[in-house]
Amino acid sequence: MIKGKWVILSVLAVAVLMGLASWPLLRLRRKNEIYKTKKTIEHLRAACDAYKAKHGGFPKKLADLDPARGEPLDAWGRSFEYDPLWDGDNIVLQIRSLGSDRHDPHDDLPPLPPWTVHRYKMD
Repeated sequence: MIKGKWVILSVLAVAVLMGLASWPLLRLRRKNEIYKTKKTIEHLRAACDAYKAKHGGFPKKLADLDPARGEPLDAWGRSFEYDPLWDGDNIVLQIRSLGSDRHDPHDDLPPLPPWTVHRYKMD
């Protein structure tokens, strides 16, 4: 009977250690997902700028940037929110990811910090 208790305690100890060891890996994975999504947003902004220079306006949807590839996705496999907003005579590009959890606004990735928002003068 004592031998069985040691087996159970050993299995429990291994499970706890594995859980503790995996926590930093999950944090690293999350940081990688955020980095990848931020870089994708930067590339989409540059692609929107190039599209505007070539076609005279922004695309109606992000899939128009490269129709062969379709809708770009964030690191969690979801489409980006895209909305060129009017601000007086300017257009403010809004490209956002809703993060790993669509329902929790705390993990949303805004396009860029407010002081670097792209504003475009309408000619």
